[in-house]
Amino acid sequence: MTRFLLLLISLFLLKIAHGQSLEGKVVNIQNGNPLAFVNILFDHTGRGVSCDIDGMFVIKDLEGIHKLHFTYVGFHDTSIAVTAIQNNFLNLKMRPKSYQLKEVKIYPGENPAHRIIRNCVDNRKVNNPEKLISFSYKAYHKMIFTAKSTAEHQADSVLRSNHSISIGTNASTTTNTTPEETDTAAEWEENFFKSQHLFMMESVTERKFKRPDKNYEKVIGTRVSGLKDPLFALVATQLQSFSFYHPEINILDKNYINPISPGSWNKYFFNIEDTIYKGVDSVYVISFRPFKGKNFDGLRGVLYINTHKYAIQNVIAGPADTTESIGIKIQQKYNLIDGKYWFPVQLNTNIEFNSISLNNQALIGIGKSYLKNIKINPPIKKQHFNNVVLDIDRMASKQDSSFWNKNRVLQLDSLELKTYNVIDSIGQAEHLDEKLWILRTLTNGFIPWGPINMEIDKFFQFNEFEGFRMGLSIKTNDRMARWVQLGAYGAWATRDMEWKYGGSLDFTLHRPSETHLYIEYKHDVVESASQESFSKNTFYNTDLYRNFLVRQMNYTNSLKAELQFRAIPNFSWKIGINVYDKLENKPYSPPNQVLNPSSASTLFEEAYIETRFAYKEKIIRNPLYQISLGTKYPILNIRYTHGLYSNTGNISDNPAYDRIDLQLSKSFFIRYLGTSSFTIRGGLIQTDQNMPWYQLYNGRGSYASFYLESPNSFGTMRMNEFLSNQYLSMFYRHNFGTLLFGDKKFVPQPEFISSFTIGSLPNNFSYPNIEYNTLDKGFFESGIMLNSILKSGFSTIGIGAFYRYGVYAFPNEWDNFALKFSLKFVL
Repeated sequence: MTRFLLLLISLFLLKIAHGQSLEGKVVNIQNGNPLAFVNILFDHTGRGVSCDIDGMFVIKDLEGIHKLHFTYVGFHDTSIAVTAIQNNFLNLKMRPKSYQLKEVKIYPGENPAHRIIRNCVDNRKVNNPEKLISFSYKAYHKMIFTAKSTAEHQADSVLRSNHSISIGTNASTTTNTTPEETDTAAEWEENFFKSQHLFMMESVTERKFKRPDKNYEKVIGTRVSGLKDPLFALVATQLQSFSFYHPEINILDKNYINPISPGSWNKYFFNIEDTIYKGVDSVYVISFRPFKGKNFDGLRGVLYINTHKYAIQNVIAGPADTTESIGIKIQQKYNLIDGKYWFPVQLNTNIEFNSISLNNQALIGIGKSYLKNIKINPPIKKQHFNNVVLDIDRMASKQDSSFWNKNRVLQLDSLELKTYNVIDSIGQAEHLDEKLWILRTLTNGFIPWGPINMEIDKFFQFNEFEGFRMGLSIKTNDRMARWVQLGAYGAWATRDMEWKYGGSLDFTLHRPSETHLYIEYKHDVVESASQESFSKNTFYNTDLYRNFLVRQMNYTNSLKAELQFRAIPNFSWKIGINVYDKLENKPYSPPNQVLNPSSASTLFEEAYIETRFAYKEKIIRNPLYQISLGTKYPILNIRYTHGLYSNTGNISDNPAYDRIDLQLSKSFFIRYLGTSSFTIRGGLIQTDQNMPWYQLYNGRGSYASFYLESPNSFGTMRMNEFLSNQYLSMFYRHNFGTLLFGDKKFVPQPEFISSFTIGSLPNNFSYPNIEYNTLDKGFFESGIMLNSILKSGFSTIGIGAFYRYGVYAFPNEWDNFALKFSLKFVL
């Protein structure tokens, strides 16, 4: 009878399962986070399905299936009998393994995973979506920032909300209380983060792409809790590479060597963890991580490779170095579109800010991007593209609820709704948009004060000519007027005891083309025989460290008018006139001795045109301003000047001159070696007569026995040691980063530097009152910097040395050395 009863019950349960479908979700038992791409095998047959990127799965028919086996890399296998499933939704919790990976020993014979990886590498151009003729899609992006415990609480709440069976240990529940019921701020904070997130953002974009690299994405909707500025909503779209087939994978603006790239099997250890059979195709689950002792920026994670075209079907990856202050994990899911093309349909990014604590929990960011309306090889004309790769529609931040209800993949849950309600209210009460504007202004080197911005680096300066220079420089901002900016400054220095002052007007004539009319007057000093610098004088520009050492300067009165604009793709332009005089000063005097200008004065009148060519420069444009994302190609700056000069003030009968200045710069990443960069500078002044020496070129030296390293200058060359009317310089740097010694505290990041310059000065150019040498035989120096020995949250400090060699080396060997320390800002 007992056997009959058990048989009857079994038949009843099987009858329920017959023809029945099953949906479910698989999560981590410890924190409730969904597990992407878990393998679900049917009765150990090798057939089965996989979870999607959010841990969800669907089994369309359970008929003939007796047991489900759940396997996932790094987690204990879990099995459940179909007869134990009492309804059509299953919540399954898997327990992670507790173990440490040991050093891999290589034995004779090829790793069987290498054949699969090689096939995937060989087919990467076929499967890379950015190798298609064209494509377009619409995407919905959402990102939340919250305490780690809140995300776990939210995930567990989602599980408990379904009427289903749970396999595993239930998370403990807590009682909600209000701030009035708590005794401490910590308790209030704990309850705050259990009912809502810190803040969140959403955006909807439409993207078009045309081979080889024409790209345009338009933001048609943005929403950020507590803020109206739409720029922050773009964060979720810029966190990771769109495709996992590039040689380097970009995550949070850092490049990592792709495990799916030529030769990766020599750097990564691959292991076949599982195999799933889907019809005639198989899906190989392969884990990867860098070999022990290999110092390079690598990833670790799991690849799901489908034998159909040996394409990536799913990927989970994160930096192999887990000691960084920011932890990140990316997930990508690909579907077969039109039965032919593998294309990403969902991108997830999880960020953990280990150095930021909320309620004794790390701050985390959870970003998800869903792609839909995917069209492969649609007809798209080249005229649809320009340098703007991301365009924010002026109505993007004003979309109503019907727009969001239509475009959201999943409707907002209670925590997300409360986040918008509460943080929007706080944003209005606390003026968060204004505070964000202040913060952005500060990072640009200004202190905002109502309608006025004060330049931070103009409060206090130093150079060897003026001594300590104290001043105030102000410029109006958009709060006074958007079409014009007024500027004024004044300064006084302790060594020359002279006042300097000036003013400017900057008219915005056409914002989309960045057309400005700039007018400036100044009574000030400028470096004698300075080379043209095309670098922006920003607060964080390390090239400006050299300014502290400048000891030869000229007093000048100048009036300039300049038209700035963008015209012709990839070009920006400046056209202007400049009228100024310069006083020839006495030679450099010792410190604390007042410098008096001599009576010799030269008047100059110049007209110039300058262009900047940045091929395929990427630009983000919103209704108020544009932001450059740079370019992977060299940037070329050229400036041509035609001028007249006179010692009497009568220009009509005095000599003319032509001047050409140029700069070419490029930075590029070399796999397994680090980042190289070079800058080439040159200048030529052509005139028939003896040009004033302070209008020529010095060698751009930056020597001091122990001083800050100033890039794109010569650390062993003395100030004003050389003089030329034409020159060519090249500065090369290679930064090994963490490749040699890793990325731990007090571990240096070596950087090799080598520089060269050559120049000449005609025989008829003679200056008996000053000491100088010429560069006819070429000047050489090399050095090494050990950067990042000391690190803080926003800067790094290093130390190094430079050596001077060649014809211009000094007889005393020690005079050819210069010790340097580096100070770099991490923003």
